[in-house]
Amino acid sequence: MAKAKTATGVLPNNLEAEQALLGCLLIDNDTQTDVLDKLSQDDFYQESHKLIIGAMKKVFNARKPVDLVTLADQLEADKELEKAGGISYITDLAKITPSAANFKYYLDIVKRDSIHRRLIRASQKIIDESMSGTEAADSIAFAEKQVFDISRTMDTSTLVDMREDDSYDQVLNKFEVISTDKNALRGVLTGFTKLDKMTNGLQKSDFIVLAARPGVGKTTIGMNIIEHAALCDNRVCAVFSLEMPRIQLAQRLLCSYARVSMSKALAGELTQQDWKKLWKASADLKKAKIYIDDSSKITPAEILSKCRRLKARKEGLDIVMIDYIQLMGSGEKRSEENRQQEIANITRNLKIMAKELDVPVLALSQLRRISSKEEPQLSDLRESGA
Repeated sequence: MAKAKTATGVLPNNLEAEQALLGCLLIDNDTQTDVLDKLSQDDFYQESHKLIIGAMKKVFNARKPVDLVTLADQLEADKELEKAGGISYITDLAKITPSAANFKYYLDIVKRDSIHRRLIRASQKIIDESMSGTEAADSIAFAEKQVFDISRTMDTSTLVDMREDDSYDQVLNKFEVISTDKNALRGVLTGFTKLDKMTNGLQKSDFIVLAARPGVGKTTIGMNIIEHAALCDNRVCAVFSLEMPRIQLAQRLLCSYARVSMSKALAGELTQQDWKKLWKASADLKKAKIYIDDSSKITPAEILSKCRRLKARKEGLDIVMIDYIQLMGSGEKRSEENRQQEIANITRNLKIMAKELDVPVLALSQLRRISSKEEPQLSDLRESGA
């Protein structure tokens, strides 16, 4: 068979994009999570890059951090370090990439050229098959298979044939487990008895919007849920507070858990009994697995990145609370979209985040100011994207 080649004799490739993508993988752990499963050695044109990505995947699949040291160690163990360019080349890959912000563009270029190379090779095979004098129907079937095999590697379809899937069996097994032990699949308990009975706790991947008019206690209810989850259910909780500083949240948590009036504390009217309750509450809260980020400007992507890292730790992550949606930014320019559209995009990304992290995400939201006598409507969710 003739060797596949283009008019210039070189198959499509982009050296700079391959180097930049490998550099991104070396300097950013989040990029590794997003990208490594989507890449194979055949996606790279340069032989040294094939060896490097192969070693990266070995390190990553062994649940080790991918960095200069672990990568060089793996290549050395495979006796391929020198073939990959040596430690100096690997170091250069990390140096020439200032940040991983553009990794998606590099990935698209590398995947595009990879597909084109496969199509060129498949085309040559189809030509050879057609020249061999086989039956036309056989040649067509051969050609279809060559192209289909390539398209299958690109298939990102989430359509599942339910006749062949085991989802129904999984549901039956779930019901059987619950009938044996009602707490077996219990979610994160909120401390609100009726709500917990209805939901069996906040479930994994749930995206919950807690909405109310300004000043009626959204943050208080949200923090009550976090307090109960952390202290009564031993859950790991992440709170992203765009409105209130960390010290104020700590103040609320302390007084709430101690059952001490915050107004009395701020007025300097605490009794000796109040002090005892506060010291006891403080000792308990210091053991609670509560993480608070009070950055005033944060995007869904930044929250996802921080939560990924938190979940990767030994204790994991059980629930995320965000206070509140309308204060968030998307991190994108808004020249062609209004604020309502931006909030809709933020909300959509938070829903996706809940699914990816596989934990409940509780997002607080403002309701449009209406008369206290009127029942709130879904349309009153101000800029919530709901």
